[in-house]
Amino acid sequence: MKEGWVTKTLGEVCEIVNGGTPKTDIADYWGGEHLWVTPAEMGKLASPYKKITERTLTSLGLQKCSAKLVPPYSVIISSRAPIGHLIINMRPMATNQGCKSLVPKQVLNYKFLFYKLTAIKEDLDRLGGRSYI
Repeated sequence: MKEGWVTKTLGEVCEIVNGGTPKTDIADYWGGEHLWVTPAEMGKLASPYKKITERTLTSLGLQKCSAKLVPPYSVIISSRAPIGHLIINMRPMATNQGCKSLVPKQVLNYKFLFYKLTAIKEDLDRLGGRSYI
């Protein structure tokens, strides 16, 4: 680590936002103006930058679930099945419950965060598979 750098938790340098999914059988929740991404979609990408999503939510759909829109240049990580897919959203975007969105505070550059998480992806996957019982 470079001289002068400090170690902080993700919670100290990012806002951590959980995702959610509205009921899939209610058509009024789907096909709207809000981008919404899943781990499965994230795993198909050739580039870390995401501008569009396969599915979208309406404003009503967004209100009826725990998903929240995160600002552009957040780092989104899949946190289950599978763990460790990473993207950088280029537009406001929500996620399903299989993701965590890391919204960097001013002290942290989003590219640094993305590449650091990429470098420890195997460790994250290993930690996610642990049983703490």
